[in-house]
Amino acid sequence: MDQKSNRDQSQHQIQNQNQQQDLDLSQVSLVILAGGKSLRMGMNKAHLNWHDMRFIDVLVNKGKRLGFGEILLSGYDGEIDGCKTILDAKPNRGPLGGMYTCFKESSYMHAFVVPVDCAGISGTTMKGLAGMHLEQGNEITLLKHGSRLEPLIGMYDTAFRHKILPVIEHGGAPVFRALDRGCISTYHMKENEAGILNLNTREAYLAWVEQNENHRRNKNVAGD
Repeated sequence: MDQKSNRDQSQHQIQNQNQQQDLDLSQVSLVILAGGKSLRMGMNKAHLNWHDMRFIDVLVNKGKRLGFGEILLSGYDGEIDGCKTILDAKPNRGPLGGMYTCFKESSYMHAFVVPVDCAGISGTTMKGLAGMHLEQGNEITLLKHGSRLEPLIGMYDTAFRHKILPVIEHGGAPVFRALDRGCISTYHMKENEAGILNLNTREAYLAWVEQNENHRRNKNVAGD
């Protein structure tokens, strides 16, 4: 790479950093999907421990630091100060049911969705994705890392609930069945994070903890 390319890349990175610092999320809801049954895990995934904090508390703290206008806990069996617990209007509809109800209850036009077992996602990634979504005026902006698209990590126009409703009217459905009705943009994760995993078993959780401990030696992900 020549000097001009290096200079252009550095200027682009500085511009992105400045945009993230100025990002205002006060008119955006943070939706934490915490309504799963966690049968294979053997305990509530929201209460998995990471550095003496529950997963759900890690995400709530990140949401507060980033300045989201409100934090909605979808399907959570409990209460957390400064958050709203939202029970599904249509039970047993899976993640789409939780998203539908939270979008309906949201005070704002946009919502950032994240599952409770994604406590390791960094504030840098959240701000980068949110900034792209708001700047471009997207209907849906989903996180992509490598070739994998994450339908439950991203920003949604809360009006998308009207497209979710027909899909879950008579029962649960895969998330992508609703996404087929939307206009999707993707945010490619630039950071080398160990936090983007779907944790369903105790073994997966323990492996995740070990992976993150190795990663934290170089970067403080949990505190980001």
